[in-house]
Amino acid sequence: MRTNEQGQFVFDRIKGGEYQLRDQTGREVHWRLRIDVAEGQDLSVDLSPANIVKVRDDFPPEKPPEKG
Repeated sequence: MRTNEQGQFVFDRIKGGEYQLRDQTGREVHWRLRIDVAEGQDLSVDLSPANIVKVRDDFPPEKPPEKG
């Protein structure tokens, strides 16, 4: 998906619900955010460095159980 002329990603007519928003280049993940959208809601999401996966990860990978 590409941005519009203002550098924004726009998703129109999204069905209300919970979504995972993620950006990944190869193995590098930049954002992994839980987004809750109400039916008919206009929503802006902060994709600044304040919400990169190193700071906020709403879906962290599960760690394997410890052997013991």
